Amino acid sequence: MAANLYVPDANVFLEHIYARPLQETSKKLIRDAVLERIQLAVPCLLLDEITEVLCGNMESLPAAAPCAPSAASLAQSLPSAR
Repeated sequence: MAANLYVPDANVFLEHIYARPLQETSKKLIRDAVLERIQLAVPCLLLDEITEVLCGNMESLPAAAPCAPSAASLAQSLPSAR
């Protein structure tokens, strides 16, 4: 039986934002959550972690900027794992 509850850390979203090697896997996980095939619960510090990485990489921020609002909106809509 496959589990349908996942607790991703910031790296899952950063893979998508920065078009890293696991971007397609990240997109699939997010897509499956949006389509309610799986459930995501995120750590309460997720947005802080993403923000820290984005602010720490200001030189690459323009390339990531188009993806950041959608990633933040999705993360805010997910239940927090506590």
